[in-house]
Amino acid sequence: KSEEGESIMQEIFSIEDVINVMIELETCGNEHYLSLSKQTQSEELKNLFLNLANAEQKHKLRYENFKKEILNFEHEDLSDDYEAYILSLLKQTIRFLNETRTQMNVDEGFRIAIQLEKDTILFLMELKSMIGQQFNADMEQIISEERGHLKLLYQYQNHLQV
Repeated sequence: KSEEGESIMQEIFSIEDVINVMIELETCGNEHYLSLSKQTQSEELKNLFLNLANAEQKHKLRYENFKKEILNFEHEDLSDDYEAYILSLLKQTIRFLNETRTQMNVDEGFRIAIQLEKDTILFLMELKSMIGQQFNADMEQIISEERGHLKLLYQYQNHLQV
């Protein structure tokens, strides 16, 4: 094995890591939507972006509460392969977040927003499979809200391209 491969496997992984990434995703989403709301002259788009920013802030607060609650519950141990998969997702998402913290036009903003929403849904699906059943209803509600965000973004993006 390479030293790099060994160091990756020695990293300590926890559900807290995933929740921290979720908090970071929502923070980035909030900042991204606020930035887009300032860039557009359209009141309709401004309202869309402000509403999405507000929703992301609410999700962030929910994840912070989950973090307090979930860490006190037992959860399944993860296989090495699954742990490596989650670590790969975490690293890719963090890289994406770091690359997108720049100024962009509204079209690029839509592309980034759509990717953030997709990443959030993917992480939620994984997190749901790791945590206790007592959180399933909350997780399903957030997944549904994120899917709604994605649908809105696609509708507005398609409307703007017509």
